[in-house]
Amino acid sequence: GRRAVKTVPHVLASLLVQTKRPDRIILWLDNEHFSETRLPRKLLSMRDKYGVEIRFFFFFRSYKKLIPSLHLCPEDILVTVDDDLVYKRRLLEQLYKAHLETPDMRLCALGHQPVIEHGHFVPYKQWIHNVTQHSDRQLFPLGGSGTLYPPHSLYADVTDTDLFMRLAPQADDVWFWVMGEMAGTKTR
Repeated sequence: GRRAVKTVPHVLASLLVQTKRPDRIILWLDNEHFSETRLPRKLLSMRDKYGVEIRFFFFFRSYKKLIPSLHLCPEDILVTVDDDLVYKRRLLEQLYKAHLETPDMRLCALGHQPVIEHGHFVPYKQWIHNVTQHSDRQLFPLGGSGTLYPPHSLYADVTDTDLFMRLAPQADDVWFWVMGEMAGTKTR
């Protein structure tokens, strides 16, 4: 609740001044803490002045931004960002330009490179962290840094709530990565 009042207006402002404007900005709030009649004044202002869409969804921890967007906009290019980071003005332009070059890939501003030894992943702490340059190796995208998902780039089970809450209830980045790998979608 407090984060929505404190940081989200700054995040939204950084998205509104992008050199490549998104068609829509959708802010997903959990319907446990928010409703049309329970919204912070700053968020109402962002909605009324700038057209930011505010929608409500079940509280699925960090899943609440991509899962409902996949339901709402299954044929659209989706970009996820976190609610506590201010983004550089060219983020969406750079992601979209890369998308035009490689339209079937998931694209991320920041990722980790998994390390495999003897056919198995080594522990997460031993991966190559915070890769920002193009890599042809397998890449684990960090969704909050700015990740672009082309339509149908994730395996069909991605929105199966029972499945992700049972297998990865607090690991949305892992779930989305596996769903992309299962769909055969590479990440850049």
